[in-house]
Amino acid sequence: MIAALPLRSDTEKSAVSLKFARCQFFAIIDKERKTCTMIRNKYFAESSQVGKQVYSELMKHKVNTLIAYELGLKVQQMANRKKHQLIILNQKKTQLKDLLNLMRGKDETRKWKIIRHQE
Repeated sequence: MIAALPLRSDTEKSAVSLKFARCQFFAIIDKERKTCTMIRNKYFAESSQVGKQVYSELMKHKVNTLIAYELGLKVQQMANRKKHQLIILNQKKTQLKDLLNLMRGKDETRKWKIIRHQE
């Protein structure tokens, strides 16, 4: 699984952004490799078609799962066409580190490798 998670900043303690396409950063989480790569969202200030542009950019990172508080209709439709998994969060105070711990699993001891600012 390679997941995209919208973030407010580019740190492990960052809160998950309430906005998906208009977040400042994304964490690209590769569960198999145990890597978390932070990328800047270069489309957050665009005036239109932001969801489509962000989705296309995330596909370059081979993302197959979107994790967010909410997703726009266009992003949902594009993800559904590609049979990608959508995970909707319900806790408003979730941090990246909390989700990484959940994804690690009970028996996993290997730590996540955090990679910052990949463009």
